[in-house]
Amino acid sequence: MKPFIIPLFIPQLGCPQQCIYCDQKAATGADPYPKESLFPETIRKWLSYKKKTPPPSQIQIAFYGGSFTSLSLQDQSRLLALVHPFLLDNTAGSLRISARPDSITEEILTLLWDSGVRTVELGAQSLDAEVLRLSGRGYKPETVCRSVELLRAWNFEIGLQLMPGLPGDSREKFVQTVEETVRLRPGFTRIYPAIVLKGTQLERLYKKGDYSPLTLEEAVDWCAEGVSRFRAADIGVIRRGLQPTESIRSEANVVAGPFHPAFGQLVESRIALARMIALFSGLKINKKISSKKNFTFLVPARELSNYRGQHNGNLAKLRGHFGKEFEILADPNITVPELNAHGGLFSPRTAWRGGGATKGKQNYK
Repeated sequence: MKPFIIPLFIPQLGCPQQCIYCDQKAATGADPYPKESLFPETIRKWLSYKKKTPPPSQIQIAFYGGSFTSLSLQDQSRLLALVHPFLLDNTAGSLRISARPDSITEEILTLLWDSGVRTVELGAQSLDAEVLRLSGRGYKPETVCRSVELLRAWNFEIGLQLMPGLPGDSREKFVQTVEETVRLRPGFTRIYPAIVLKGTQLERLYKKGDYSPLTLEEAVDWCAEGVSRFRAADIGVIRRGLQPTESIRSEANVVAGPFHPAFGQLVESRIALARMIALFSGLKINKKISSKKNFTFLVPARELSNYRGQHNGNLAKLRGHFGKEFEILADPNITVPELNAHGGLFSPRTAWRGGGATKGKQNYK
């Protein structure tokens, strides 16, 4: 079951330097100087949003936005103490933090574990040395690997955050980062394509012509491959793209780059398109089938919008790719897409079986 996460934002607190892409105020929509006294009220407010309160074991209080473990031990202890009562009274089951990979030590992990932290998200961003250097991260890929192993030795749940499209990045480098991440075996990942925010060093590089962000098409394509590889390795991807906060939505804050308020769905639609292309390409073509001009995909009902794509974009892409007409029907009884060809259903997991669309299937052509 997914945890119910209550976020407490501490934008840029603890960060030893300003990375070239970073403006946490715009990225999180949070005040750069959080009022710590309001944290308890924030927690209670988040709990009030749920019609049915999850069991405490599924509730996590999270410190996001800065590098928690780069704070002094005194400041870490103070912040942890502010939320510790919610663990003692069984309101929440554990805490989670985001941290830089170069701020993980035995002393810090002792404090975190004893204070109820059970999940640590590392802002790796990339596992390519040149990309890390050009982005001003201040550490090497080996640092990420060492921190992951240290966290694993303590039995923390580990998340890795990746940011494709930073200076010096390429599709090949990003795929390599994904493969290195798979070898590290984190519990989950997040993927945020780099965007150019106002007031950042990245904006200055962009305006000088020294940096070109990914296009939206490139970002969707890269992330779709990354998500597919992670899922094939049984590693969850809990977010694709930045949360569309009010600040991020503002054109005054986003200068350039592949920001889209429904970026996650664009990625899922691209993955769905790849499945359909692979399914049709694997169809055993005979004369009767090759003469057909219309084909039907049956898809899981809850994923219908992903398979169709925004504004039916996947239907148009299938038509352009194969020169055939397609329709997509929802079937509540299947979990993988199937192709209706010559009166039978073809599926990657099943052989041919007779019959067309069954009773109860909805036509969303």
